[in-house]
Amino acid sequence: MFKKIGMNWIQEYNEYLGPTQDITSIPPFFINFYSWEGELGELRWATSNPSILWINPANETVDQNLVFEIKSLNPRDLIITLNDQNVVELFLDEGKRYKINEVVALRSGRNYLNFKTEEPPVDPPGEDNRKLLFSIEKMFPFYNFEK
Repeated sequence: MFKKIGMNWIQEYNEYLGPTQDITSIPPFFINFYSWEGELGELRWATSNPSILWINPANETVDQNLVFEIKSLNPRDLIITLNDQNVVELFLDEGKRYKINEVVALRSGRNYLNFKTEEPPVDPPGEDNRKLLFSIEKMFPFYNFEK
């Protein structure tokens, strides 16, 4: 497991303690993601041009936890943006998990979290014929961190 500290990614061995509970959670809509595998929030694969949409019904900006792990089947650069503003830039090594733990400000209305990479989706080993970019795992607020 790797975790971002400032501008650096470090290998982490500590258990995840869970997100801050006092931040509002607006349910996301997934675009160009396959269905959840396992329990809700446990594992979801992305395909070409994935994004997540939050619709903030308030007339003011709302802070939202952006907490999940991300893993790719092949090495790739990835930029995660919210409404065209960079949130995280990272290089995903093949098979390594990286923890994303950010608080983002959702403006009133539609907010798109986009995942930008130049590398195309890959055909995974075995009989799975889906084209996969990366997986998101243990996603807040769905995943049960109490397990």
